[in-house]
Amino acid sequence: KFGDRILVERLVGEEDEYAWLQGSVTGVLEEGWYKVRIFEDSYGESVVSHDELIHQFEAPDPQQLSGLTTEKLKVVFTEALDDLSDAGLDMFVTDRVGEGAVIVCFLDDILIVATWDGRIHLDVNVFGFFNNAPLGPFLDRFVNS
Repeated sequence: KFGDRILVERLVGEEDEYAWLQGSVTGVLEEGWYKVRIFEDSYGESVVSHDELIHQFEAPDPQQLSGLTTEKLKVVFTEALDDLSDAGLDMFVTDRVGEGAVIVCFLDDILIVATWDGRIHLDVNVFGFFNNAPLGPFLDRFVNS
């Protein structure tokens, strides 16, 4: 919807190098197509398909994230990922990134990278290495934690 923050994969440089660029949705066209404004792009809007986007979710009320700590985030990820891996959960956490933290969770076929700015912004990127990654249970648990 209008105003949603997104990532768009774009060709950058001259050597067929692709990068994910941050932007926002500025319009919804016919089903599956969006107008987006890429923050680093001074040329205006681009039209992209749904398949070219990754939505970035943010809490509707920034106060909902107040009181977060690195320890609380570790607990939330541990609880949300508890039963999703036969081999168990491996977690790497560092809080040596300004005021926030980076949390990387390794499961069988899923990699989750979360970055927190120490204030109100939390990005969670989920990568599945096969087509049927069981992400639904994780997302439900994480959102409800």
